[in-house]
Amino acid sequence: MNSIEATLIEVQKEPHLQLLEFQIASQKLSVINIANQESLEIGKSYRLHIQPTDITIVKEQKTIQTTANQLVGVVKVIEPSSLLCSVIIEIENQTLEALILKEYCDTIELKEGEEIIILININGVTLC
Repeated sequence: MNSIEATLIEVQKEPHLQLLEFQIASQKLSVINIANQESLEIGKSYRLHIQPTDITIVKEQKTIQTTANQLVGVVKVIEPSSLLCSVIIEIENQTLEALILKEYCDTIELKEGEEIIILININGVTLC
């Protein structure tokens, strides 16, 4: 599982639900929190978990559908296997691993050193 550090910048509350907005350097990430922790502090850094299978990689902005979490990163390492590729991505001096189908990796011609956009479902991020 991936872990990334981010600063809490906004909390929107409803009964039994919070929408948390985090900042990772110049980029933003939204999280739905059903734990409803009252002790969260604006301006404090938190660790966020993201499953490698909850990350989608796209190369062009025009292919993106509406997703709250769109982060720009650079492909550092691609490790292919027969079915999947493990893709190590650097985002604002932090790294995440994405697991994508090898066929998709080949189709989009993903290369190390390339700038990409990663999409993360708002439900795919959890607060540590």
